[in-house]
Amino acid sequence: SWGLGGSYIKNISIIGVKPPNILVRGCPFYVKLKIHLDHNKIDEISRENCVSDSFFVGIRCDNQRGITVFDIFHEMRNYIVENLTKNDNSVIDLQFEVKTPELCQGNYFLSFGIAIGRVNQVVPLYSCDDICEIKIEDDNRILGLMIPEYKSERLN
Repeated sequence: SWGLGGSYIKNISIIGVKPPNILVRGCPFYVKLKIHLDHNKIDEISRENCVSDSFFVGIRCDNQRGITVFDIFHEMRNYIVENLTKNDNSVIDLQFEVKTPELCQGNYFLSFGIAIGRVNQVVPLYSCDDICEIKIEDDNRILGLMIPEYKSERLN
């Protein structure tokens, strides 16, 4: 893991996979994160880097060659959200629901990150790379990296 500090992920749970960590194309899976925040440290990093205190939590999925397949994030404006008090330490529980993409068979790796700032200027607080391996089963339907959503029709 790496980053400037001020937060970290205490726990990651992935629900909706078949053993051993197999995702079913088109079916949802859920990622639950328990995030620890040190508000004082985040305020300090925000001031030092002249960025807003919007708070981002993201998930990146890479294939075996390190090519990013998707990158999703949840943004919380002014990371102090309802029911949290601004004390030294707070915990946020966050859940992502992701529909498994139509990816080719193979192994993929999930990375998780926390940052502050704006979408075009983020300051990484915590990142843990390639910590979870997931698999897409072989079914010979996909010859490329993925199947896009599409329609075809005969015109005459």
